[in-house]
Amino acid sequence: KQRPPTMSFELKPTGSTKPPPEFTAANFCCLTPSSVLAWMPTMEEITWSCAKSPAPALLAGRVPDDVWASTFDAVYARSAEQMEWTRKFMEGRTGVVGFLRTCPCCLPCEFVMHCFDAQAESQQKQAWRKLAQDEEQKYAPFGVQITIVMEVSKIKGIPGHDPSSVHHGVHGNHTGGGGSTTVSYVGLKFDTAAPTQGQMTRDAGT
Repeated sequence: KQRPPTMSFELKPTGSTKPPPEFTAANFCCLTPSSVLAWMPTMEEITWSCAKSPAPALLAGRVPDDVWASTFDAVYARSAEQMEWTRKFMEGRTGVVGFLRTCPCCLPCEFVMHCFDAQAESQQKQAWRKLAQDEEQKYAPFGVQITIVMEVSKIKGIPGHDPSSVHHGVHGNHTGGGGSTTVSYVGLKFDTAAPTQGQMTRDAGT
């Protein structure tokens, strides 16, 4: 029996209403803690792929509005916690900490941090996994599958860093020096089974 096609959407930050920073030859390549903190948006300035209300069209008639609202609040809170962790981390750093990139992430100020507190970073990633698992259980009765949204981007290496060194962070594993890719946990993806033609016909007749 052929499985019905799936339809999906993502709940994640997509950018910020905060004006972008002015680029110079220096800050285009390297980021200092002070510049990162100055460029980071507040949670109120972040834009999202979906609104809290109304619920996404793919969930209409399938998932109660209050269930979706609680999910939006949970993802918002997870992003806020990660941003606050980032702010505190940056306040204690000195020197070059990362490089600009062009794709939005859970901290849509277009930078990638080179973090060295592996334990804390692992806890951030685990928090995203737990959130996805909790939401998966919540949406299973409605036939909706939940997974983590991951975004992959190319980053440049830090001048003077060993190209063979590997950093394990919130944004995934990547190598320094000549540059490599980094994986960011940025939100949740919702997959639903698309209604069959027969189902749509029956719904239209009700």
